[in-house]
Amino acid sequence: NHNLLGREGFAKNLNSLLARDGAITTSDLEELGNAEDYLRVATNVATSLEVFLAREKNLTVEQVFTFASTTMPIVAVVLTTKKPVHLYVGDQSPPFSPEQMKFIKLLGGDLTIYHSAPSAHPTGIVLTTEDNVPSDKSIIDGFVAPNILYIENTESIQPAAILVIRKRMATPMTTPMAVAKLQELAGVPVTQTEEIQESDLAELFAHLQTLSGTEVNTSVNPVICTAGLPQISSLWITLLLRGGADILMASTAYGGSSQLTDILTGSAATLNKHTFDIQGVHTDIMEKISGRLDQLEDNLMPLTVLFVEIPTNPDMKVPDTQKLAPTLRKYKERTGK
Repeated sequence: NHNLLGREGFAKNLNSLLARDGAITTSDLEELGNAEDYLRVATNVATSLEVFLAREKNLTVEQVFTFASTTMPIVAVVLTTKKPVHLYVGDQSPPFSPEQMKFIKLLGGDLTIYHSAPSAHPTGIVLTTEDNVPSDKSIIDGFVAPNILYIENTESIQPAAILVIRKRMATPMTTPMAVAKLQELAGVPVTQTEEIQESDLAELFAHLQTLSGTEVNTSVNPVICTAGLPQISSLWITLLLRGGADILMASTAYGGSSQLTDILTGSAATLNKHTFDIQGVHTDIMEKISGRLDQLEDNLMPLTVLFVEIPTNPDMKVPDTQKLAPTLRKYKERTGK
């Protein structure tokens, strides 16, 4: 947590270093500072890549975001603008399947895909793919490349809002991805490879299953996310696609988990967030959870999810899971949820 600058501060230092004459030393790089404290928000390597991508397109680093996901650059725009988004992909294949388009609608998104050159939409947002950018950029608000969002109009696509989505539902490009892209930009051999040996992957899956205390089962391999919050996001999205859920969590739950849940429940009509309070030295967590579950019995959602942190934030209380499990079983028997 030393010398935290934010993306813009780190980019300013890096651009100043690049403008100097002479060789760049290890000490120079160490003195650049840190883009963020949490690597899932911004790493120095990914931010360095964003600086070079911005320089290449004559933009600022505020206008460039990398993602570990190929489609989240588009989803981030759809979730933050609250306007119809018109995506022009030229002769490329659609970036989303019909099932994924249904998910975007469930989140309140309005996305239309066109196989043509971009046209102006004064009341909406116009995105296009990088190879389909028109000579008159005034008609587009941004453009996308695999894993990258470039913002042309920072009033219609607000960088701060995009950053919130990226740090809650996704991550920047991972370091191996960013290094490979930097090598590609520099015109040097790419040492990072996307090829994965099936034997290495099988070994990783088996290790993760063993680590989790389950038997090795190749028919249900683990799903791996780049960080914890995207994993929670994937869970909420899965529940949304299955008809929705009531989500019960502590009112003091970790801010990232809480804000992520707020983003999705605020967009989707069939995801609802409920809270219970655990503040106070003598507060009985089990009593608080049971009381809120009783109040949720008559809710119409097909599933109730209890999200409990162990230990709790910030009180560091430890719920008794041996008492909690039978309480949840009885709730399920009574309600079928």
